[in-house]
Amino acid sequence: MGRIFSLFRAMLWLGVFAVVGGAGLFYYQLNGMLQARDNGIVVTISLEKLDRQSFQATLVFPDERVFKAPVHGDFWMLDARFISLKGPLRLFGTEPYYELERLSGRYASVRDEKAGIRSVYDLLADEEAAIPDLWSLSQAYELPWVDAKYGVAVYMPMSHGARYAVLLGTDGLKARPLTAPAFDAVQAWQ
Repeated sequence: MGRIFSLFRAMLWLGVFAVVGGAGLFYYQLNGMLQARDNGIVVTISLEKLDRQSFQATLVFPDERVFKAPVHGDFWMLDARFISLKGPLRLFGTEPYYELERLSGRYASVRDEKAGIRSVYDLLADEEAAIPDLWSLSQAYELPWVDAKYGVAVYMPMSHGARYAVLLGTDGLKARPLTAPAFDAVQAWQ
């Protein structure tokens, strides 16, 4: 009887360690992502025309990090990974978490899209983790209480001198023009 009790106690402790380790890994993953705050700005994008359908994009992040790259096309597009917590995991935070994943150019016409210069930049390249990332795990295994959304992206027209603020709300990305060239480009597009 004593051996069975010792074995049961050892298995119980292993289970406790597994749960605590899993919770720690989950918290570590969330801590690596950024949390959306009341539709706060997650990045600003400024554009300078280089050539026809070619612009220098400058992204300025809230931590004052700057990313510059040439973007080809008629629109810039920004993709993000987006995670919302459900059920008891809401105790970790009620606002969604996000990572800006990719900046790319997009053409208005299919013909230009097929023949034009492609421009795609990985915004996560410097943040490779040695452990599996929560977003990928939730996509592969449908984790309960974790909602990882596909297709969280925003795109806007490019114009010389245009500047946009990209914001993240509870349901995804949105962009707002900040300068007259950006307002004019959005009006001409719509």
